[in-house]
Amino acid sequence: YPTPAARQEHDPLLLAESAAIDHLRVFLGAGRSDYPWIIEGTDVLADRLSTRGVRVTSLDIRGGHDTPTWQRLAPLMLLALYGDE
Repeated sequence: YPTPAARQEHDPLLLAESAAIDHLRVFLGAGRSDYPWIIEGTDVLADRLSTRGVRVTSLDIRGGHDTPTWQRLAPLMLLALYGDE
């Protein structure tokens, strides 16, 4: 983030602790071969959101940080976010 103020406004890990988010439904996904910082950050974010009472679906699937992984996650995300509407 270019400035501390920008970090406060946009960092998902910080927003998960303080923003008005109790009404959200969130899907998080990562490939098991993804960058370690993405896997760790996804786990931390899922924990913070769950602690705040946010409905979180968090999946890790085979793959890395690439289009095939995102293509496998996309239908799962849509079902998790919109499947019961």
